[in-house]
Amino acid sequence: MIRSLLFLTVAALAASAQQTPGKLVIPFTDSAKPKTVKVDVINGSIHVQGYSGKDVIVEVKDAGDRGERESTPPPAGMRRIGMGGGDFRAEELDNVMRIRAGVSRGPVSLSIQVPSNCSLNVSTKNDGSVVVEGVQGEIDASNLNGPVTLTKVAGTVIAHSLNGKVLVSLDRVDPAKPMSFSTLNGDIDVSLPSDVKATVKMKSDHGSILSDFEIAQTASSPVEGGQRDSKGMYKVSINRVFNGTINGGGQQMQFTTMNGAIYIRKSK
Repeated sequence: MIRSLLFLTVAALAASAQQTPGKLVIPFTDSAKPKTVKVDVINGSIHVQGYSGKDVIVEVKDAGDRGERESTPPPAGMRRIGMGGGDFRAEELDNVMRIRAGVSRGPVSLSIQVPSNCSLNVSTKNDGSVVVEGVQGEIDASNLNGPVTLTKVAGTVIAHSLNGKVLVSLDRVDPAKPMSFSTLNGDIDVSLPSDVKATVKMKSDHGSILSDFEIAQTASSPVEGGQRDSKGMYKVSINRVFNGTINGGGQQMQFTTMNGAIYIRKSK
């Protein structure tokens, strides 16, 4: 069994820049078989670009101005040892690659090239964005505090942000699996092929739902309650979920935001 394991601190990566020009090339066990790349960042951005190669190429950058921070003189009688950065780890086993950037003094930026026919699971927590371009496969992308942007992708998508916009452009969809697009605070803007067949469930608590598709509504918003509780309070509520079909229905798709609008567009 072939296994590649790489562990570097950000400082060590910078120190070895002459040998690697800041880039790491990581092979898969068998590039002819299905491949998955999983990326997890604590603080910073992730940019994934599909390309025609067979390996994964990773470039790690410090998103802050480290040079300015390091120019501050240390206290009297002390000297600076190392650069004080966080850790970076990449592991590959049986065509599953795991890339992680841990806690550092400031946000980092991961620029990653992956084979275009590759499944992704990418996530960041703070101080950054998630961007994926030109990848075909199963894509799961999330951001706790920031936007998620997927362009020229194909396959199936789960995209989520807690505080940020979700922007997705799909060239082709795989109808075998459901898709989900969600955020708490932000708009959801999704472009789909004009011939897509989908059964959609959409909800925006404080925003509009707009589409240039003809969406046939399949169920009205149900009324809940209608009875008095133990204190004599009579309650009635309406579940503001819109259910409908595009081109006769098909693949399940869910769109959910609390504070934002939902846009479902035809790809151009």
